[in-house]
Amino acid sequence: LLHCDDLGVPITNVTLSRDGKCIALSCLDSAVRLLELSSGHRLNIYTGHIHKNYALKAAFSHDDAIIASPSEDGHILLWRLVEADLVVQLKTATTASSSSQQQIARPTSAIAWHPTKSNFLVATYDGIVSYWGAGSFSPAITQPPPPPNSIHKSRDIIIGPTKPP
Repeated sequence: LLHCDDLGVPITNVTLSRDGKCIALSCLDSAVRLLELSSGHRLNIYTGHIHKNYALKAAFSHDDAIIASPSEDGHILLWRLVEADLVVQLKTATTASSSSQQQIARPTSAIAWHPTKSNFLVATYDGIVSYWGAGSFSPAITQPPPPPNSIHKSRDIIIGPTKPP
């Protein structure tokens, strides 16, 4: 054992950054904590998602520039790793309740990034996997299109410099 940290809050997942220098801890207090692996020092904290009951798995983007977390309310939140500012909050598909036909958010559980592209998969606790495509993650963000309905259909999240019509 090289180092041990006690955060004082339950941790549901630990994810290693692609460069191997940082870890992201998904915690049951609705926060993702970024720690430096070698020292254990906290570098950043990311909040805005709901994480109180389920095991959720945060993920680093293919280039370690973005950290993403699922949320129990069916959203996916993406933050800039260094600045810790929210880049975009995406809404996954909803399902109709059998009793009232009311739309219910599917709790998202995990995100898996493509190793070389800005595309990622999102899993939900009701067994749905959706594929999201993205452009480059530059500061200008445009409104994303509606989420995909299944793994067989994909949509692009338009993230990049905005261009006049």
